[in-house]
Amino acid sequence: SRPSNGPPQAVRSPVLVSLHIWTDRRPPSYGERWRVAGRMRPDSAARSVLPRRFFLNAVSSTSVRLSKEGGNPFVRWCYDQRRAVAGYLAWGISDHPQQVGLLRALILGYRQDLPPADKTNFAWTGTLHIIAISGSHVVIVAGILIFVLQAFGISRTHWGLFLAPLLSVYTVSIGMPASASRAALMAVIYFSAPLLRRKADILSSLALAALIILALDPGQLFDLGFILSFACVLGLIILCPLINAPLLKMLEPDPLRLQQEAGWILLLRDMGRYCASLLALAIAGWLVSTPLSAYYFGRFSIVALPANVIVIPLAFLILVSGCLSIVSGPCFLLLADIFNHANLALVTLMLRSM
Repeated sequence: SRPSNGPPQAVRSPVLVSLHIWTDRRPPSYGERWRVAGRMRPDSAARSVLPRRFFLNAVSSTSVRLSKEGGNPFVRWCYDQRRAVAGYLAWGISDHPQQVGLLRALILGYRQDLPPADKTNFAWTGTLHIIAISGSHVVIVAGILIFVLQAFGISRTHWGLFLAPLLSVYTVSIGMPASASRAALMAVIYFSAPLLRRKADILSSLALAALIILALDPGQLFDLGFILSFACVLGLIILCPLINAPLLKMLEPDPLRLQQEAGWILLLRDMGRYCASLLALAIAGWLVSTPLSAYYFGRFSIVALPANVIVIPLAFLILVSGCLSIVSGPCFLLLADIFNHANLALVTLMLRSM
């Protein structure tokens, strides 16, 4: 890098590169080596407690592809599968690019097709975490996989043997963000405990996942994604039961009642418990993430709590329907078309509500 006044300096720091490719050139892909040049600037918004990072606006005319083949073959295969299944998510709804862009961002982490106006809406409503692949996505995918394993009669003792490779492929395919890697590792540790004749404990799983990640890459301790991910999960583990307990207590039936309650009342109580758990999750997540977002990003949203109450269940339904579309696509495109149209309605509702 060359400062405005002075000789060039060697900089060893994370650099986020922005390269605008001309239409007659192929953009960079995994495993390629490039030499890029352009204007570099420091991230002025970064806090002093974190290592400094830089942004590089590269110039296409002076950027050169040095080699094509490289990288890990397994990672390259995962990225190829990601591109293949992205087509199934657009089957039958390709004439709705806005909804398809959000759908691919939610499930596969493709955020380049999402319009800037939609990103702004999610940012100012405090729901931007939904379109960034995070631990919640991995948890939902793990829940779907567990449902399938239960349907095939596989005992809980052996769940870890199936979850480990499947979650590894999904996490690598979406680019291995810190939060998703943490959630995948934590899920594998938690559900592998019965196989090792140990009691599954979520706090121990979180601690062991942090130790493994830091042992492989100690620099993660100063990574913002690592800090936010583990802080938010720890906050959810601690605060959710404390908030959920009084809410559920209000929905308990009268212990002195002799007559059995009607079926519709029992149904309403079950729905109330689900809504109370959802509200507790949203409140706990808001209490933990709001101070961190205000400190690191200088942003505070007063509508984040109600917005998350709306967007979290919608994201769950979209992920479930999207996974069903991906699974059924290679075998039966009509089913993929049906699931995609269901997602079209859900994604449109999410966009308009935000």
